[in-house]
Amino acid sequence: MHAFSVLGGAHRGKVRHDNLKAAIARVLGLSRARVETQRWR
Repeated sequence: MHAFSVLGGAHRGKVRHDNLKAAIARVLGLSRARVETQRWR
């Protein structure tokens, strides 16, 4: 969070993430729909 505030925020373009476990709160059923964590949004 500190780095984002110092650098002026996160990149808004296409970003590929290696590990999204911290970003996903839960998976909705058998679909690919996800509920993101509050901090990730």
